[in-house]
Amino acid sequence: MKNKYIIPLIIIAVIIASCGKDWLEIEPIAKYTTEEYTNDPDLKGEFDIEKARSAMDGAYMPLGYQQPWGMCTWTSLNSLTSNANCGGGSAGDRKEFEELDNYKLTSSSLAPLHMWQKLYRGIQATNLVLADAQLYDSPELRIIKSEARTLRAYYYFDLVRFFGDVPYVTDLEVNAERIPADEILNDLSKELEENVPNLKDKSADGKINLAAGYTLLGKIYLWQENFIDAAKCFAKVISNTKFELKDDYESIFNYENELNNEIIFNIPYDGSLGFSWDGWSRTSNMEIKLAGIRSLSFFDDDDPLNMVDGWGFIKPTPDIVDAYIAEDDMVRLNANIWFADKTGKAKYAQYFEVALEDIASFDDTYQFEGFFRRKYSAWINMPLTGQEGFEQDFILYRFADVLLLQAECLVNGATDPNGNSADYYVNMVRERVNLPAKSGVTLDDIKTERRLELAFEFDRYFDLIRWGDAELVLGPLGYNSTTLGLYPIPKDQIISSGGVLTQNPGY
Repeated sequence: MKNKYIIPLIIIAVIIASCGKDWLEIEPIAKYTTEEYTNDPDLKGEFDIEKARSAMDGAYMPLGYQQPWGMCTWTSLNSLTSNANCGGGSAGDRKEFEELDNYKLTSSSLAPLHMWQKLYRGIQATNLVLADAQLYDSPELRIIKSEARTLRAYYYFDLVRFFGDVPYVTDLEVNAERIPADEILNDLSKELEENVPNLKDKSADGKINLAAGYTLLGKIYLWQENFIDAAKCFAKVISNTKFELKDDYESIFNYENELNNEIIFNIPYDGSLGFSWDGWSRTSNMEIKLAGIRSLSFFDDDDPLNMVDGWGFIKPTPDIVDAYIAEDDMVRLNANIWFADKTGKAKYAQYFEVALEDIASFDDTYQFEGFFRRKYSAWINMPLTGQEGFEQDFILYRFADVLLLQAECLVNGATDPNGNSADYYVNMVRERVNLPAKSGVTLDDIKTERRLELAFEFDRYFDLIRWGDAELVLGPLGYNSTTLGLYPIPKDQIISSGGVLTQNPGY
């Protein structure tokens, strides 16, 4: 795609205009400049592959960025669903979360600005790797290039889902013109078809692997309702013997069981390095502290749950609890949610194994409706420094997600290359949590199963958007269908582009 406008200011606005810009100061990977390489063919092979790997490590960093005061992809997507309230200590605790929760985003809101900055940081970092390596070739470097292109596609897929038409930059010249989302996705799918087969076939380690690449490509095809090609991608992941369903649902998310063989792609964190509440952080998972139970205190000195307190964000709603009860799904209910409301005992206590208020007290009342989130809880043994530098990984792709996506493709007319049915894949997921098998699975069955299986992860909001269900499910909460489910383009980006960037509908 040709650039019609070259606007250097957008580099500054998109990537630099926030705390912490050391990532941009990346020295060239190659030992020689492009001009030196071009003028002297004998320099071939002098490319520093170790620096290429180091630069790729930097390109992964924006995956886990927490922006000032805890705004990140996880908090954004959970605040936008009916599964959770944004929470906090009181009204106004974090305005940016409440704007998401109430669907009151504006072009001046911090949430879309931070998401825009984060994703373009990742894209810029992958472009730097590719630009520095473009004149060099080796078997190992081809893998790195494919990894960089696949990671860049991951960032762009999020950009398209959050913002729709966006600037599409695949080199170091920055273009502010908005390119149609479908055009970008078509280009990404072609690039992934070429590059994913070159990725390493390995277990999850925080990096893009072969299975993650095919999962991403399948999700892009599914977003475009190309069920046939999506099914081919998901089938490759399902047949990969490195991944399977864990027997115990709750163990998938146990911080002591990270990188288990259900996980395909994850964001790793290092709790020993701490973080900054008012800057950009990548080293440890502050969201675990942010979303922990506020002022949690156990009645006995011995904490039977090994949990630590937090700041009270992302509180479950009765709506998600009722959804579990309606399906008699007690395993996932108890793995994902704590019951903690004495006033609701008559209605809900019978469904929970542990009533939290029987063993602990807490001061967490704002948007509290009787429940706390158990998935991604703040476990006291998780931090390495104090009680804030958490190591808990976020899981981006896992095997159960892929099974349910394949089932969705099949009920929409695709054929499974592995020869299985939608019933087969849905029942694999249900059997793990002791639910009876279904026959004649429908799309509505899959919608329910995805909500219960993937609660408090990353997919619920995007699922509702692509199914066309957002207005029905989220409309009563304030969702405005005129926005098409998109974030507003940040106002300062429009200004910095000289008006080349335009605003999304509804803002």
